[in-house]
Amino acid sequence: MTKGYAMQDLADAFNLPLTTLEHYREQGLMPVREKYTTEEKDEIATKLNRTYTMQEIAAAYNLSESSLRYYDKQGLLPFLERSSSGHRIFTLAQKYLLETVIKLKLTGMPIKKIRHYIDLVVVGDETVSERLVLMQAHKENVLSHIKLLEENLEGVDIKIARYTRKVRKQNENSISDRSK
Repeated sequence: MTKGYAMQDLADAFNLPLTTLEHYREQGLMPVREKYTTEEKDEIATKLNRTYTMQEIAAAYNLSESSLRYYDKQGLLPFLERSSSGHRIFTLAQKYLLETVIKLKLTGMPIKKIRHYIDLVVVGDETVSERLVLMQAHKENVLSHIKLLEENLEGVDIKIARYTRKVRKQNENSISDRSK
């Protein structure tokens, strides 16, 4: 038997769900291994314990601090902690949750539905089926919107082609008028 820490051992040691650690591994925050050494465990712990200021998060995601405060007030950033001076601070888990919030918002999910999704995440793994249904429905909405955009883009392309022909014809007429 190989000595070291399996993923479940790390999850237990860090008091995190196994799925959270798997997500971190997918994000490249930890190497893919069967077992982790004590040194690797300590390095991972350092990464997991890092916190980010509101300014760092705002800059990283090209958001205003007021947008982050709004998301917090809307319940989209649960468990957001505050520093001793009262400033909001983000953990790695909250940073990744914010990424999800941003992606959902940018793909047109209303804040109310995002809040519902976040509430399901907070409840835990027993809501995975409901989250799956929610994400599948959202994906269908996004795909419908993309189809509508593509259809409307065809109309824009038709106008561009028409104007391109007119400009070309005007240029040809201008050249032929000058040569007379």
